Amino acid sequence: MEYRICPICDQKMTGAHYCVHCRQWIRNPLTINVNYYLNERHPDTEHDCSYHDYDDPAYKMPSPQTVPNQAARTAVPNRPVRKVIPNQPRRTAQASGTGGRNILPAVVIAIFIIAMCVITVFFSLFKAIQDWIPDDIALSADSLDELLEQWDPGADNGDYEDVEYKSWELDESDVASAGVNCNSYGHFSVTGEQMASGLADAILDMGYSAGSDDSFSTNTEDSFGYTSFNKYRYYTFSSGDSLSVISDTATDQLHSVSISWADPDEALQIAKTVTALMRDSGDWTLSEAETAAWLDNLKNRLPELEYESVTPEGLGSGIDIFVASYESDNYYISFNNWGD
Repeated sequence: MEYRICPICDQKMTGAHYCVHCRQWIRNPLTINVNYYLNERHPDTEHDCSYHDYDDPAYKMPSPQTVPNQAARTAVPNRPVRKVIPNQPRRTAQASGTGGRNILPAVVIAIFIIAMCVITVFFSLFKAIQDWIPDDIALSADSLDELLEQWDPGADNGDYEDVEYKSWELDESDVASAGVNCNSYGHFSVTGEQMASGLADAILDMGYSAGSDDSFSTNTEDSFGYTSFNKYRYYTFSSGDSLSVISDTATDQLHSVSISWADPDEALQIAKTVTALMRDSGDWTLSEAETAAWLDNLKNRLPELEYESVTPEGLGSGIDIFVASYESDNYYISFNNWGD
């Protein structure tokens, strides 16, 4: 039987010069003419072959000198010629020494590592349980049920008491008469009325006519003692640009002021007015020169800022200024006091 063997992948070729296994065109395939069937069934016309040491000399495996295209096989660089030794018994894992004896150390090491991990997790869990149980519980309890009976979660656990969260609204007049700032926000010294009046005058001086204005308040308290008092003043001008001033309902001290303007230069001009009003009340500690440098830097960056804090160094703690700009929308500059 004559076989063509691919010199690249050592697979039997079905075509003359093309290997379907490695998909390469082979100019000089290796040709082997043998009379044994490796991993194949014998034809019905014969019962044995030279691979099984059949005595008929006609079926003996040919010597390397009789194999056609032997020169082509030896012409392939660094490729050893395969040798087939008839009646060579297969080596098993135990016979070759690569079986169970060599895998034993790896199994022992793996078991040791797993055991150490289990022990570590166990002691970590035990330590966590000890920390979780209050010290006044007797650890000599005979059973888990007895241990749980001794433990009262409300007895000594840092005086912690579960509180269901609830919030409720407060009347604006009651909040204003109390005159106590809320504790959910920080507070500028300038009042909301001073900021709204100063900005309205500056914007009218820029040539804009007054549009609509709206004001209301929201005042809430929750079961944890947090209060939130907000008095909102919204102003919309004839250009469609807007301004919002939020102050504390109780004292009218400013929480935040926000500018939403289409023209970036005008937005920065209004921001400069905000800093001037805050400087008069002591909230803005930067000098006029430092403020001008900060605004110039902000002007260069404004078109590319999508949402970013631009608070300059040197302001009081809790003060945050952020800028947002969106495609086909206004530039947004907000001055906020979040408190300590």
